[in-house]
Amino acid sequence: MQVLEQLQEMRIQFADMLAASGLLALPRAAGTKHHQNDRFLDDPSQPWNRFSHRPEVIKAVLCAALAPNVASVVDRGSAPTDTLRW
Repeated sequence: MQVLEQLQEMRIQFADMLAASGLLALPRAAGTKHHQNDRFLDDPSQPWNRFSHRPEVIKAVLCAALAPNVASVVDRGSAPTDTLRW
């Protein structure tokens, strides 16, 4: 159970960092604490949950996050007419 609680806390901290940078607007209720933001993050009407019911999107996001550098561009020259290779 402790691992799940740590994951939950990390999720809330991430949302707080996104809000601090201006990328996420958290509700401005008086005395809002982390545990109240958690319910807000799970709200299905919020834009970040728009595709949460589509498993193919979730799988694609997880694959993109877990397999970085699958493709890279090799710059073979500095001329703008040179084509880039994968």
